Amino acid sequence: MELSKNWIDLFKAFDEKKIFYWLDWGTLLGAIRNKKIFDWDHDIDISVHYDDLNKILSVLKKYHINGYKIVIQKDLPYIDNIIQIYPQLENNSEKCFPGSLDIYIYKKYNNDYVMRWLHQPQYPQYRYKKFYKLCISIIRKLNRLYISESNLFIQTSSIILIKLILFILMREKCRYDLIPEKYFSDFIEITFYNKKFNIPKIYTEYLIYLYGKNWKIPDSNWDWRKGNPKKVFKASMIAKPINYKSIINFYRL
Repeated sequence: MELSKNWIDLFKAFDEKKIFYWLDWGTLLGAIRNKKIFDWDHDIDISVHYDDLNKILSVLKKYHINGYKIVIQKDLPYIDNIIQIYPQLENNSEKCFPGSLDIYIYKKYNNDYVMRWLHQPQYPQYRYKKFYKLCISIIRKLNRLYISESNLFIQTSSIILIKLILFILMREKCRYDLIPEKYFSDFIEITFYNKKFNIPKIYTEYLIYLYGKNWKIPDSNWDWRKGNPKKVFKASMIAKPINYKSIINFYRL
């Protein structure tokens, strides 16, 4: 089996824009351990540097216009750590392999690379859980309203409310993925599904860091939400992620 042309063409566009990307997370594990994407995995995982974000959006804009579904930050009004891509196939009987692409975005922070999940706040007390989930839900709805509406009053009101809720969330703690700089300082190339990809040079050590010393042994009970080296810090530890202009320019055709 080979990667669908959808993804080959997208990677070619990234290469032409000189966007550096590498296989990461479950796809990297599958590439090294099983030489394939896991049968139960529905996507391909790549990672990029935050500095390439504008170039990435310029490429994805064309795909968005051509009918691809692009989900920026889980439909939130900023770009922080993830973009998800789903192809719209002309022939529904044709199966795209894999079914989607996840782009993880890392920022350099001190001696680490950081991926913040602002939409996954860590509640100081259990009774706050419903409140923060409600905050995220409201932000999503306001973002959709802001994108779809041309009325200046509605746009302004939406932005004010979004900023207010984000101010609350930024004062609390949220999930971070903290990757030591040494893992992303040097890369090598491997051939995966007849396509050359970058991977961390010390990939064995990196996979141990991500999945533990038994990473070579399949574990049906593995829970990515708990098993990976996730940390909890104050949400405002790194720069604020608000980027309304980029979001609006991207979604409005």
